[in-house]
Amino acid sequence: IGQTFYWPTVLGFAAEQYPRGGALTLNTVSAIGLLSVGIIGTPIMGSFHDNHSKTNVKEMSSEIYEASKADGSFFGATYESIDREKALALAKEQGKITEYETAINKASRQSLRTTAFAFPLVMLISFGLIAFWYKSRGGYQAVKLVGEPEAGNAEL
Repeated sequence: IGQTFYWPTVLGFAAEQYPRGGALTLNTVSAIGLLSVGIIGTPIMGSFHDNHSKTNVKEMSSEIYEASKADGSFFGATYESIDREKALALAKEQGKITEYETAINKASRQSLRTTAFAFPLVMLISFGLIAFWYKSRGGYQAVKLVGEPEAGNAEL
């Protein structure tokens, strides 16, 4: 749902507010959006998965959790995580491989749910702030270029 409304809204906004930019502006806005998802969104989703994995493994076996604790990092900030390879080896040793795999699969589903809720919420808040900002300025108005180009002159 977020992507369905995000791309046309942002591209329409960029086209109406920066009409002189043309295709270069639209491509730049698109590239920034894609890079943001890859550079910022992926680590956020990874930290969600780490958090859910840690919680689920702790519920499954506090012994495996304590033995496999590790530090994760997110843009320079550290948080508590688990070393999944070490946890897997311990689960195999203790005969809890099925429980461990169930805990990790559950963490994947929980991470997807968290992401599916959090990212659209951030977009809703961002677009809401933009709407309120324009409302405070008297409403949204597209920037209009004035004048007609002369023959042979592409500049407006």
